[in-house]
Amino acid sequence: MAKKTETENEEVNVNAEDPSTPLRSAQDDRELRAPQDDRELRAPQDDRELRDPQDDMGGYDPWKDMRQVYIPKRTRGEQNTLEVGVNDRTYFIPKEKWVEVPEPVWEVISEMQARQKALDEYLDKNDALTQSQGKA
Repeated sequence: MAKKTETENEEVNVNAEDPSTPLRSAQDDRELRAPQDDRELRAPQDDRELRDPQDDMGGYDPWKDMRQVYIPKRTRGEQNTLEVGVNDRTYFIPKEKWVEVPEPVWEVISEMQARQKALDEYLDKNDALTQSQGKA
């Protein structure tokens, strides 16, 4: 349970169990609301706010992690490359050749191949059913 007290003309919510620990202050409220003009925009307090978020993950960059992929040609006359787009980056992957690609591109290709395999199995099953019904 919280109660309100007046401290230095600033309203502060205080923890009822321990009045010395504020739950949220008026200063917090000013920081949470949108800035009204340029004077309220603040500079970063320390270098932690300037760091790249990748640094928090140990510097791991999935675009630098390369994986090998092989894309077979499915039919005669099919294009020799596969176009893969991820986050506004487009890759043209040659078919019938082992190629190194970044991990996000590899994930898209792996998912595509898994779905194609499932589709092929489904179509083969339906073809078998259709042929068996035609003979009966």
